[in-house]
Amino acid sequence: NEEDQLDPLVEEFDPATHRPKRVLEVGCGDMPLGTPLVSDLVSMESDTGANALSVVEEVTCIDYSEIVVNSLIENQKREQQQDQSTLSKDDAQPQTPKNASKLYPTFQALDARSLPFSSNTYDLILEKGTLDAMLSDEEEGVKNCVLIVKEMARVTSEGGAILIVSHLNANEPKGMGWLQDVVFRGLKDEFLERHQKREGKAKGAEAPEEDDDKKETVWCVEVHGGDGQYLDANGDEIEGEVDDEAVVIYGPAVYVIRKKVVPASIARELYGKKEKSAGAEGENTTEDGTEQDTGEDGMVMPPV
Repeated sequence: NEEDQLDPLVEEFDPATHRPKRVLEVGCGDMPLGTPLVSDLVSMESDTGANALSVVEEVTCIDYSEIVVNSLIENQKREQQQDQSTLSKDDAQPQTPKNASKLYPTFQALDARSLPFSSNTYDLILEKGTLDAMLSDEEEGVKNCVLIVKEMARVTSEGGAILIVSHLNANEPKGMGWLQDVVFRGLKDEFLERHQKREGKAKGAEAPEEDDDKKETVWCVEVHGGDGQYLDANGDEIEGEVDDEAVVIYGPAVYVIRKKVVPASIARELYGKKEKSAGAEGENTTEDGTEQDTGEDGMVMPPV
């Protein structure tokens, strides 16, 4: 049944195999999310005694602007010096425990369209507003956004997730178009590139038979966009009953994009197979008449 088919998508927490997580923030700007994240983890350590590094071992914040990154590094140095100065002057301040963590956010000036990190490196990737800002470039905006999503997908670890905060809400047509043209396209391009590399390594060998025990990477996208706000013809909020002339306005949305690893058999059931046969002309084409891309095992893209 359907419940049995979804069982492989459910992950169980196992303390014996737990490892600290690695976090990457893309396009952090001068107000990175990574800084308060680390502060919360250090506070947790102080309150509970649990070492923050046992939960998260790395928080890396990147931005394209070297000026912004250098400013963040200098601010961090000043804060650390002030903390050390305060500790040395306050005799009543207890000594820092030897087992206390040394968790700090790190900042790097990097191009998110071409990350230097290995594939499957980060367990959580944060992106807040960078894609929205990139879309202001009417000529290259969409292309650059697709490249950023593709790179985020590549460096996300198996079982990890990408968290995107955007003013484009998929509950509205414009937001749904963005989700398809940017997010799904980036995930699809990463999938195809990964399979092309795999096929390149196996070039010259016989084509493998379908193997249900083989694992496949799939993407599960959750949209958290709220219920929306109903406005009347004058732009005022409607608190009571809603009539046909009311307009619903949605605020920013949070997209949680999870990178799942499932048996190939489950992946085929989720996304279907591309079957080529005589007389099936047009079966594997999109609405605009272009042929759909497929990866290994003939699965129809995108794998979302």
